Amino acid sequence: MTEPTEPPMEIPSAEHLDILMDENIHRMYKARVTMRTMMRARKYTPMQEPWDQSHEGFLNMYTSMSNYTALTVRAWKNEGLMLAFFPLDPKLRVTVVRDICRYAKECNCNHYIIVYAKAITAFTKSHIANYRADNGVRIETFAMDALQYNVTQHKLVPPHRVLGTEEQQQVLKKLRATTNQLAKILTSDPLVKWFGARPGQVMEITRASPDGFYYPFYRVVTKGTYKAK
Repeated sequence: MTEPTEPPMEIPSAEHLDILMDENIHRMYKARVTMRTMMRARKYTPMQEPWDQSHEGFLNMYTSMSNYTALTVRAWKNEGLMLAFFPLDPKLRVTVVRDICRYAKECNCNHYIIVYAKAITAFTKSHIANYRADNGVRIETFAMDALQYNVTQHKLVPPHRVLGTEEQQQVLKKLRATTNQLAKILTSDPLVKWFGARPGQVMEITRASPDGFYYPFYRVVTKGTYKAK
């Protein structure tokens, strides 16, 4: 496979470097650690560079890199490649997304994640949705703040997992139910996003009863966003 051309250089200016070292580099480091954990939860095997195994090594690489694509996390499942991009601009804009989509296409990657530092514009969201539909690719977006921790490790979050196709059919048969009869969990739910579950898939949630027993509870993933009360 030929090495893809890189998007335009995006380097933090020297006058902001001290601030970046204190804040953004640490946040970026934590986000990439969490990203690799999330990829493993999805049964992918992420690649980890030697410089990526300590905060000091990451800091040395970050301050000398020539382009944000050096931060890209690559992971494989069977022959499938997943990429996670970490552009440096505070706001994710269409121009950067176009560069990322072009880069991913040159890598023959049809599933990738874009982690934005602070915000994503409405126009960018619309562009991503249109690009997905027109090119048959899967693009996920995460705020960097959402990757500062592993949501599955919170003490109030019970174990979740996505059922495979055969297992889902067996569970539905056992329950004598269809997916339409199951409780719903929306695509905006942090656990759905963590596991990359898609509409129509069923998630098993293991809950504890007051008597100390554990039992499975099933929810079907449904497209939507929770409304603030």
